[in-house]
Amino acid sequence: MRKINAISKYFFKKNAKDIISFSIILLIATCLFASAINVFKNVSVDYDKSFDELNTADSFFTIPYIQYTDELLKDIESIEGVREVESQRGIMLSIPVKMEESTQEQTQIFYNIDETIKLNKRKVIEETNNDDLGVYLANYTFLHSGLKLNDKYEFEINNIPYSFKIIGVINEMQYGNYASSVIGEYLKSDSYNKLLENNKDKEVVTIAIKSDDSKKTYTKVSKYFANENINVLNKNEKDNIKNGRLVTTNIIVLILMIFSSIILIISLFVSKFKIGQTLEEELTNMGVLKALGYTSKEIIISSIMPYIIMGVICSIVGISLSYFLLPILSQVIEMQSGFIWKSKIDIGTNIFVFGINLILITIFTLTASLKIRKLNPINAIRGLTESKNVKNYFEIEKTTGNIHFILMLKNFINTKKQNLLLGIVLFFITIVASFLGILFYNVNMNPLNFVNTLVEEHPSIVVSSNRDLRDKLSEEENVKNVIYYDENVSLNYQGNSYKTFVAENFNTLANDLCYEGVNPKNKNEIAIGSKLREDFNINIGDYIALNKNNVTKEYKVVGFIQSVNYFGEIMEMTLDGYTELDSLYQPTSIYVYLENEDDETSKEFIKHIESKYESDIISTMNYVESMNSAVAMFIPLISVICIVIIVIALLLIYLILYIVLNGIITRKKQELGIFKAMGYENKQLVRQIVGGFIPSVIISSLAGLIVSKLSMNIMYSIIFGFVGAYRVSFVYPITIFILVTVLIILGTLIIGNLLARKIKKISVYSLIKD
Repeated sequence: MRKINAISKYFFKKNAKDIISFSIILLIATCLFASAINVFKNVSVDYDKSFDELNTADSFFTIPYIQYTDELLKDIESIEGVREVESQRGIMLSIPVKMEESTQEQTQIFYNIDETIKLNKRKVIEETNNDDLGVYLANYTFLHSGLKLNDKYEFEINNIPYSFKIIGVINEMQYGNYASSVIGEYLKSDSYNKLLENNKDKEVVTIAIKSDDSKKTYTKVSKYFANENINVLNKNEKDNIKNGRLVTTNIIVLILMIFSSIILIISLFVSKFKIGQTLEEELTNMGVLKALGYTSKEIIISSIMPYIIMGVICSIVGISLSYFLLPILSQVIEMQSGFIWKSKIDIGTNIFVFGINLILITIFTLTASLKIRKLNPINAIRGLTESKNVKNYFEIEKTTGNIHFILMLKNFINTKKQNLLLGIVLFFITIVASFLGILFYNVNMNPLNFVNTLVEEHPSIVVSSNRDLRDKLSEEENVKNVIYYDENVSLNYQGNSYKTFVAENFNTLANDLCYEGVNPKNKNEIAIGSKLREDFNINIGDYIALNKNNVTKEYKVVGFIQSVNYFGEIMEMTLDGYTELDSLYQPTSIYVYLENEDDETSKEFIKHIESKYESDIISTMNYVESMNSAVAMFIPLISVICIVIIVIALLLIYLILYIVLNGIITRKKQELGIFKAMGYENKQLVRQIVGGFIPSVIISSLAGLIVSKLSMNIMYSIIFGFVGAYRVSFVYPITIFILVTVLIILGTLIIGNLLARKIKKISVYSLIKD
């Protein structure tokens, strides 16, 4: 063992700088990978714990109070699989809510916090002095509102202003955030009664259910309401709620895991490359060691031991550092989901990450050093390898052309391994950078693409009116399109009720939800959500029987549509098609699309039409402001992720180039010294060395560009497919890929030139003799 330690120390001292570079790369990979695994493993588990601690219902249904009876509750209790049922009254309102720097129209249900309940309990996170006219805000609302305790929570309904003092913040698992299109707020009794006075027509009952099988019970209760012709205003099931709340978390974790895995692979290639390089540089010394009686096993262990030791140290340090990153991720999770997750030390995750690192490092370093077994001591001492003689490419005396260009070509052909390592790194970094470039463009530069992927239809303004104002609104200045569109009706299929989007013409909408087939055009056609397609094995061209108010009609399925917010449980039908089932239906929701869609223009337009058509307009909603507010939540997060990963990518390029150039300069010291003695300038030698890997840089970056361009749509489709978005509205401009590739090539060459300038500090004598 003493022999092995002595040789290992020698190898470490000889390659200290390169081993440290390998260690930094491994450290970064371990930190990111451990963080991602910790979040992936624990967020879901801790979510379920909080769900159980607050005795949250497996499913819930919100219906109008006027349709609720005690008999209805008994009927639900008698459904097979139902264990516990509880009802709670509330007030369901669509109100303008301040989110970040703008106002967003939200549907909120206000409950009486003083009402005693067994299911869907709440936990008070923060609380101030009690106030009979106070409100407890959901954690999600409080975080994004910019308000503080004792501030006023204010909104206006039908020109009546309401103001409630914020006396607490609530954590609950029934809604949590706005992923289910509804969020719950909690009023004191006096506040609740004050709000109810003028909004009795908005009173609702939420029926919470605990059951043996959540999904089966959810389906049975949905069918019950459909059969009883009860209007379900909102419904959800625990798995859907969980997936909706953690959608952003899952995407972040997926990106972190992929990126950290790429860095880990790069670090492993670095270790393998460096061991192979060491074997070439230390050929004579290893021959001497073998001649002195050292076994191949002892030399192999000695050569890989520094990497394994550093791998152990960096794994431990990287795992430890991940616990400083986890609180930041916790804040991101809380901001996006409303779920409070406290990171903790996870021994299982630590062992898993440590084990993966150690196993992979051992495998890669061992395979790189096995060639020592074939080493002949006599040939090694003479400096001869067991491989065939290396051909002398681009012989100076036989090759015509500029001498400096010929020397660059020789450097390129004689540093194949270095170029291969650099090429692999730049290939993956180009793909990662292209991925981030496209994400940044579609979120920051063109956010409508991001919005279209995750939400449904988004006009500029929604006008609710009992009169047909379409023609009049169409004549207004800056109006591009005006149509009837309704998201608040439902149809029954197979005894279940499904939300249905009704429009006059789907071809004129801003957001095409159809990801396969076409949107309905005729009154006998329909498009269905992805969930219905999966549950009932429906194909395009099939006919399905739909029911409304005891009227049944058959419709041809012409397309499949996506919906992240409604988990694919939706339908899409023309206005003429819907009135076939509901002849008394009168559309009141008018979607207005403006030519110029900025906040100020939409606000001015709303003021104008409200004063002009005051008696005809029931309400208006500034959808532009709502969308801008929603996007504003994602832009800082995406920007930070992009910047951090780009910085890490540049650091990787620096470290790899350091290892590559350091190896080249070490191997060619004597040659470089001779060139210096002959009168070559330092800048000429720098160009020769850097020029030796220019082909590798350009070829690998271009290969990354081509692969990225061809597969980027597939990558994003897979990622967003996990959250139910099958039609990704991102655009993939070739200019983004070209810009990313050019920046990587230029960045690599600049870093390479800076690192190669160390030749200036080495004297001619030192280069030739050392």
